[in-house]
This record gives sequence, structure tokens and C-alpha cells, in this order.
Amino acid sequence: SYIHGDRGFVGREQQTDALISRHEGDAERAVRLNLEAFANFKSIGYAWRAAAVALELFELTDEPSYFAYAKTYAEKLPQSNLARRVERMVSARLALPV
Repeated sequence: SYIHGDRGFVGREQQTDALISRHEGDAERAVRLNLEAFANFKSIGYAWRAAAVALELFELTDEPSYFAYAKTYAEKLPQSNLARRVERMVSARLALPV
């Protein structure tokens, strides 16, 4: 179907399923789904959504490259929710500034 061929829609579906999996305690599935969503969003130029997923991936994996990706994009939109999340993480020492 058209909707399932829409990578933006599929990415949002993966992102939502990842959030549910995370809250259900299935971090492995959440990481897998977020990785798929991240790849989908990047491939179609949905930078804001890719950055939001990167921040989720950082929280799940502690992989600094995901935090760096999210932080780089958040700096372009300093008033955004994403920028505020990044700022809170830095100030709470949950992440090292990169």
C-alpha cells in the first residue's frame, strides 16, 4: 500500500513501536526499531526526526555518536524541545558535551 511505501510513515511507526517496547522493558527491540527509524528518516532528509531518534538511541545505548548527532541538529534550533532535552542531559551530566 501507499502508506507502507512511505518511509516517513514507516519511520514514525517504527519510532512509536520503539517507544512502546522501551516502556515495556524490551530495550533490545527498542534499539532495533529506533535504528530502522533513524535510517529511514536520514534517507529521506527528515533531520529533526532523525535527531530525535538519535537521542533515544543514545539514551538506550550510551553511544556518544548518537548524542553528537542529536546535539549538532539541536544547535540549529535552540528553542526546540530537542535542544532543551539535550541541554538537560548535558547539565544533568548524563552525557559529556561533544
